[in-house]
Amino acid sequence: MLLSRLLSILVSMTPCLLQASPLDTLAHSTTSLESLRHVKNIQKQFSHLAQFGQWHTISALFAPNCTFTWANTTIHGPAAIETWLRADSPAMDGTHPGSLNTLIAETPVISLSRDGQRAKGRWNGLWFQGDEQGGTRIRGGVYENEYVLTSLGWRISLCRYYDMYDGAYAEGWRNVGGEGVGYVPFHFTPESAGLLGLLAGGDAEVYEGTLGELEDRIRG
Repeated sequence: MLLSRLLSILVSMTPCLLQASPLDTLAHSTTSLESLRHVKNIQKQFSHLAQFGQWHTISALFAPNCTFTWANTTIHGPAAIETWLRADSPAMDGTHPGSLNTLIAETPVISLSRDGQRAKGRWNGLWFQGDEQGGTRIRGGVYENEYVLTSLGWRISLCRYYDMYDGAYAEGWRNVGGEGVGYVPFHFTPESAGLLGLLAGGDAEVYEGTLGELEDRIRG
């Protein structure tokens, strides 16, 4: 029933979306939605693992030829990212007794490429840290990240963080550099936000699975 309803909806869509059969189009859209979910999940894994100082595991979330840009620092490769994260946190890494390391990335806008192999994502970020010895740090800014589909699944190819606020708990946070908050370029426009690869003009491949398998994926 679910699959039949979705197919009827696709048949009623504009001809530009029906370059392939309705079933192929539905399968393509399902794959695109699954990709968006995986991209969001890998960014959430970053945040979750950071709470426990799992820097080595975090580095495995990155593609081999990745780039990591945090404010004015730019490094390349998973090993260098692990080293930087470890050095940046000291005793505020979630592993020392009483330490706090809560990294939050929310309000994502994810854009999938036409071929479904790459994606871009914009997130708002907050980072709360403490060492139980009076040392605290609060940071906030925007991520404009990029992701790539590898043989191991989706990985972060570019983590690009624009810092806007920082400070200690006692004094409160301030604009970075004591100046106004800068403009962070958007990777999308209001018209393109949230569009899947197919809806942006891609062509669906021929679906070779069964109807039952596709319906299970949609329900899942």
